[in-house]
Amino acid sequence: MTGEGDDSLRELAKFLVGPAEIAVALGIEANTVNVWKTRHSLFPKPVKRLRAGDLWDIREIEAWAESTGRPVVVAVRRDPQPPTTGN
Repeated sequence: MTGEGDDSLRELAKFLVGPAEIAVALGIEANTVNVWKTRHSLFPKPVKRLRAGDLWDIREIEAWAESTGRPVVVAVRRDPQPPTTGN
């Protein structure tokens, strides 16, 4: 794939995570993610379902965790923000 849209897709892809990455971020077992997605109606819906499993946006997971009092113990896939230039 080549083209202008590829860069923006790749930029967004860094926020995609599966149960294993969510488990690391929240300090839980990966299976707990599967429990939460069925038991907690406000748990974020996956952004994509693949044969290999569900994918979530880590930003939505972190927001949900914070809103429910669950600590985020490891920041996942956080690239430093590029410096901004002021005019």
